[in-house]
Amino acid sequence: MPSSGGQAWSSPFATSGVGDGEQMVSGTDDAKSFGPIDSGIFLESEQPSIYDIFNDMYSEPTSRKRKVTRSIPLAPQDTKMNHQHLARTEQATREFTAVRRPSAPKPKNLKLDTIRSDALFYVSGRVPVHLAHEYYNCWDGQTLSHDGMASLPQLALSQANNQNWVTWQGATSSFDVTPTVEDRVLRMARFQSARVPSPANMQAVHIDRIHSAAFFAWTPDRVLCFARDQIPSLTVLHLRSLGVNRNALDGQVFQRSAMPDGLPLDPGVTQLLKQWTRNAKTDWQTIQAVAQGIRQRCQLDPERTIHSEGECSRDVVQSFLMDQQSGQDYLFAITTARLLRQLGYRVQVVSGFYAQPQNYHPVARQTAVYPEDIHFWVEVQTDKGVSVIVDACPGYEVMSAELSGWQKAVACVQSLVGWTIANQTILLPMFAAWALIVWWRQRVYVGFLTLLWAWPGKRTNRTLVRWTLTLLDARCRLHKHIRPQHCPVEKWLDRLIEATPSDHGHELLVFRGLVQWALYSPNTTAIDSHEVRRICRQSLRTLSPRRFSSAPIAIGVPQQ
Repeated sequence: MPSSGGQAWSSPFATSGVGDGEQMVSGTDDAKSFGPIDSGIFLESEQPSIYDIFNDMYSEPTSRKRKVTRSIPLAPQDTKMNHQHLARTEQATREFTAVRRPSAPKPKNLKLDTIRSDALFYVSGRVPVHLAHEYYNCWDGQTLSHDGMASLPQLALSQANNQNWVTWQGATSSFDVTPTVEDRVLRMARFQSARVPSPANMQAVHIDRIHSAAFFAWTPDRVLCFARDQIPSLTVLHLRSLGVNRNALDGQVFQRSAMPDGLPLDPGVTQLLKQWTRNAKTDWQTIQAVAQGIRQRCQLDPERTIHSEGECSRDVVQSFLMDQQSGQDYLFAITTARLLRQLGYRVQVVSGFYAQPQNYHPVARQTAVYPEDIHFWVEVQTDKGVSVIVDACPGYEVMSAELSGWQKAVACVQSLVGWTIANQTILLPMFAAWALIVWWRQRVYVGFLTLLWAWPGKRTNRTLVRWTLTLLDARCRLHKHIRPQHCPVEKWLDRLIEATPSDHGHELLVFRGLVQWALYSPNTTAIDSHEVRRICRQSLRTLSPRRFSSAPIAIGVPQQ
């Protein structure tokens, strides 16, 4: 087993020795610290927790004022007495086998040092990911708010893999738009809020030993939250959500707003909006065009805000797009929402957290989320209730669903079919031309050879004779008189001469002699080039395609 090895060096995976390793594991028989990890053993602590340890080994406690919150009762065998100061591990940890074979006896009552972390929480799962914390659907030109009229689904408790999951009715899985289910784990460190940071289209949440859906509730803007003041530190939440295949959104219909935005847009902003969306044919193309236009026009500047002097009478969107053209991320989100709502789409501005890939810890296999990772973006919904993230802010990537090999193949075929239908006016004539070429490939080949033979250029006599022989062979093939491989060229030409009228046989006899010279003669005997060209041209006229079609020549080797 790995060990810290004394004071000279240490291992992050140490489970015994003088020093403690910084990578956490679940304690099974001698837990020494608190940490954000699922474990079968619980320690007493004065820190707030969702687990209320009932310990009948103590006498009645003295009365003192306590805040009443909902907790999970634990049996005495699941608790561990420890009257010393217990360390807290707030940093990310690597997940590996929790049950380990004991090695050397461990020193009792060893006091550990607390491992500090500035992260709010840690994310296990694919990143980057947008985690929503609050929704806004109202905008008066200066302030974002929510009307509190969101539809709140009923929470219920269900079983999956011998675990209790709190579920609710949401978007349903589909093969094209939401083909995958994604699991993530949040380990809370310094997060002081009751709201659960939620990925889009979240379907269920699990916390170890929770046996009732009453531990959770909905906020007025439909964000899942704890039924208490805040999520206790070191709590481990398992989240399950649907992954959205963004490549399949082009054919989807997006929800429209029942109440269009009453705030008028500046004529310059309206002109920009028309320019960005003039080539869009579908809802998703329109939404992407707006986000892309904002991203290309404006720059992200975390230090710059809308100036208050003289701006009270002007819309923030107009100041951002037309004047400053730079600002913080919330200006990108507000501008995107205003423009999309002007086009009639149902839009919500979302504030939350952006788990960045650069904060991924390769050893711990987790991504730290810090206070500076607070971010704003926009969500739209399809007519089937699927939430789609739209982030126009430069430098922020929206992750698409991770498809399997079979799903990628099907998506590729669907994309190809859609592209074919969209370009059928061009593809149909091309396909018809290709079919004609395949059907008449022999005629096309003969015509191509004829053009090459007649093409003006400097050729040797030997080359000209060989080209003529190749063209004659192609014409015979076209009319089903294929020369067998075992038949010599001379014998094949003799049969052609025998099947040709006597008034044209002389040119073919001369051509036969030229073929023997071109194929077998090693010397470079001088021959008149004009005479060679004349004989070759006359031979081609004698065995022209019209000659074959009007009076078929029986050369004695028809195609079987």
